[in-house]
Amino acid sequence: MGKSVAQVVASGPDSDFSSIQQLYFSIINSATQYIYITNPYIIPGEALKEAMQVAALSGIDVRLLLSANSDGLLVKWTVRSNFEDLLEAGVKIYQYPDGFLHSKVIISDDKLTSIGTANLDIRSFEQNYEVNVLLYDAEITTQLKQDFLSDCKKSNQIDYQHYLKRPKLERLKEGVAKVFSPVL
Repeated sequence: MGKSVAQVVASGPDSDFSSIQQLYFSIINSATQYIYITNPYIIPGEALKEAMQVAALSGIDVRLLLSANSDGLLVKWTVRSNFEDLLEAGVKIYQYPDGFLHSKVIISDDKLTSIGTANLDIRSFEQNYEVNVLLYDAEITTQLKQDFLSDCKKSNQIDYQHYLKRPKLERLKEGVAKVFSPVL
C-alpha cells in the first residue's frame, strides 16, 4: 500500500470560496526554497501575481513552464501580458517548444505537489468545476522536480532585458488582450 498523504481540493461556481485559488496562494506564500509551476494558462489575478513576485524578490526560485504554442491568439497574448511584471521581479519563465504542454502542476520545496485540472486563471478559480490533488510526499515531489528541470533544459527561457525590447505591436496585443483576462 502507498504511504503518500493526499488531500483533494475541489472548487466550482457553486463554492462559497475559491478553494483552488487559495491553495495556489498558500503554496506560493509558504515556499522557502522554490516554487515550480507548469500550466498552459498562467493568467493570475493581482493577488497571485503579487505572491509570485514577492516570493521571487525574497530569493525563492520561482519558475513558470508553459507551452510555447497556444490554442488561441487571445489567450496567448493575455498570458504574455503578465510576463514583464513577473520577469522584472525575478520570476523565471520557460516556454516549452514541443507540442502543447497541458499539465497543471505546482511543486514546492521537495515536499509538496499539486496536480489537477485547474489552470492558473480566474475562469478555473471561479467559473469552472475543478479538482486538484495535493500530495505531501517528498519522493514524488523530488521526481517531479527532476522532470520539471529536464523540461526547462529543453525549453526557451525568456530573458527580461530581451523581452523589454519586444516590438510595440506585441505590447499593444498584450495590452488589448489583458482587458479580456477576467473572462478567459
